[in-house]
Amino acid sequence: MQYAILGLLCGVMAYFYWRSQAIKKSAFTSILGHAPQPHNQAKMLALMNEIDRAILSNASFERVCELMCTQLHQYVPYQWVAISTFDKHTTPSTLITTLDGQTSYVPIQFEPALKARLDSQPNGYLLENMQAYDSLMPFEGLGASCMLMLPIYRDAELSALLTFGFADVAQVNTEVHGASSYFADRLGVVVTSVFRAKQLFYQEHYDTMTGLPNRRSCHQRLSLEISRAHRNNLMLGVMYISLNGFKKVNDIAGYMGGDAVLQQVAERLRSHLREPDLVSRFGGDEFVLVLTDIDGTVNIGKVAHKILDLLAQPFNFDELQFYLTATIGISVYPNDAQAIDLLLRNADTAMSRIKTKDAGSFIFYEETMNSAMIDRLNLERDLRQAFVNQEVFLMYQPQLDLRTKRISGVEVLIRWKHPKRGVISPMQFIHIAEESDVIDQLGSFVRKTACEQLAAWQSKGLLIPKVAINVSSKELKNAGFEASFNAILQATGVNPSLIELEITESLLIEEEGQLNTMLRRLRADGVQIAIDDFGTGYSSLSYLAKLPFDVLKIDRAFIQAIGRPSETHEIVSVMLHIAHHFGKRVCAEGVETERQLQFLKEKGCESMQGFLLSEPLSAQDFEQFFVKHQHQPVQLSSAV
Repeated sequence: MQYAILGLLCGVMAYFYWRSQAIKKSAFTSILGHAPQPHNQAKMLALMNEIDRAILSNASFERVCELMCTQLHQYVPYQWVAISTFDKHTTPSTLITTLDGQTSYVPIQFEPALKARLDSQPNGYLLENMQAYDSLMPFEGLGASCMLMLPIYRDAELSALLTFGFADVAQVNTEVHGASSYFADRLGVVVTSVFRAKQLFYQEHYDTMTGLPNRRSCHQRLSLEISRAHRNNLMLGVMYISLNGFKKVNDIAGYMGGDAVLQQVAERLRSHLREPDLVSRFGGDEFVLVLTDIDGTVNIGKVAHKILDLLAQPFNFDELQFYLTATIGISVYPNDAQAIDLLLRNADTAMSRIKTKDAGSFIFYEETMNSAMIDRLNLERDLRQAFVNQEVFLMYQPQLDLRTKRISGVEVLIRWKHPKRGVISPMQFIHIAEESDVIDQLGSFVRKTACEQLAAWQSKGLLIPKVAINVSSKELKNAGFEASFNAILQATGVNPSLIELEITESLLIEEEGQLNTMLRRLRADGVQIAIDDFGTGYSSLSYLAKLPFDVLKIDRAFIQAIGRPSETHEIVSVMLHIAHHFGKRVCAEGVETERQLQFLKEKGCESMQGFLLSEPLSAQDFEQFFVKHQHQPVQLSSAV
């Protein structure tokens, strides 16, 4: 295409060049008022030919301007010359060249009054008072007392300005004015050729109706992104988007209404994507998105879900509203394909396959990936409704003080009774909640319900020593967590000393600053802090001396290995020893056998929980369990 552009420009310029060669001599005579001297005529022809060659060789506008400015002093007795551009797509700038050859680019925004004066004098405006306009201040001090300003127009709009600064107004005679005008005309040819080149490039690479990159541009960009992804071992996502029901827009509002809706689609897609991503229009009502530097298919699915919601919002044209949906097919590099055409074809194939069955949704080209992603998104969708449908509830697992054999507390465990899947473990949905905004609603529900239940037990005279509540890392990073938690305590009347917040060790280490400060404030109010699942994260024992916590909970994976042929029991011994050295209590999770219990008692572990004591219970069953054991030691039996 570059050769086609060059050929077109060559054809246009060849015509002008042929005519200019035929009439240049007579033109010089009419413009300058007399026939120039042979040597001046030869120099001027040589300069014109050099400018023409630069234009035909597709030289940049700046290069042609610099070439012209270095030669103009031979024909115009100026102190300085300036070329200003007014491209609406770029910042206005001015190239200034002085007699000593010094050049500089200065951003100058000419005021409307000056532009209006130029419009009224298109053949040239001689300005003797350079202080009449504020925008001309950069020209002061360059050794000129007046200016000859020659406007250059394209499509009836001021596109450039050729300005000469003269030491004396007497220098601006008919000959000088004619030569200056001739150079302004040549500069107009340059402006026109540059504009045509930009226009041809735009038409070749962009969709003129939406302003988005077209199919050709998408291919080129995707090629670059694939090369970069290959070098850096990255993933790419390609989305093929087709609008559903678009035909009714054209039928009702005509093609003008259809164009307006497509422009709104393009704007929505463009404004809601990251800077490195690409959105292009492939034609009709089909668009292609290229997502760069993605971290797994889950993130691609989130983007697809977001786009479906985005395009489901109404589109407006005049007084009409149109509701459309979209179908999206997704292919992933390098999993599904490594070639451009195959990636696009696979995404198109996936889109076509689902459009006939479930329009208004998305699908991955890889079936296994698609099933997992759809299952995950369905769970997230159902989880959002779980609170409305009252499907989420709490279970309570007792904790035992190994020294007194009395109930020392209870850990709150969340469960979800799905209408189709039955009771779902937190292991299946907590990570989904944490990756979305559902976790805040979920955590608030757990804390509020647990505190209300504790208050209800207290009103019955049941003095539960402690209630342990797990808190998500994402929640703790929320600036409003502390205020929200304190509001729950105040509303339920629960003493903060009866609450133990369980958090992960890695969070304490990663967020050592503000988070630790907040936890210290909570501890000062009486709230106890426990490090949950110790041993599965960083397990840096050096942090135990300075982290704000009270209880160390050893993960069940370590407890389950006690008694087996491994060194795990030695690790547990070290954990207990170090924790006691720093004055911390230890609670063992997942105790199921008497052998595990005996080992923990011998090593001085303060408390435990697990099936050997009790499985998680409903609020009513825990109440009965606590009443049964609150006045006598618990007799442990074999695992259930």
